[in-house]
Amino acid sequence: MYEKLPGCPDIVLPKYKTIVFVNGCFWHMHDCGRFVWPSSNKEYWRKKINRNVERDAENHRILSEQGWKVLVIWECQLKKKVANEYLENLYNAITH
Repeated sequence: MYEKLPGCPDIVLPKYKTIVFVNGCFWHMHDCGRFVWPSSNKEYWRKKINRNVERDAENHRILSEQGWKVLVIWECQLKKKVANEYLENLYNAITH
């Protein structure tokens, strides 16, 4: 039922009408130290990564228009040092 939602969400919480995407920092161009443009095949990677970002924005827009709350948690936010803080923030965003 939910596999046809735009962007193939990682977590769907119908009770809260909330969708969570767990994004890799590189593949979705997160503004953190984990994202660095590759030094080889630059044109390919710029096109690929920029298209991912455009597609993410479009999918989030469509889902929002359908009444879903769209949340993103990033790969770097799941690292041991910071995971508790970010997961607590995610929980609060879902339940409030």
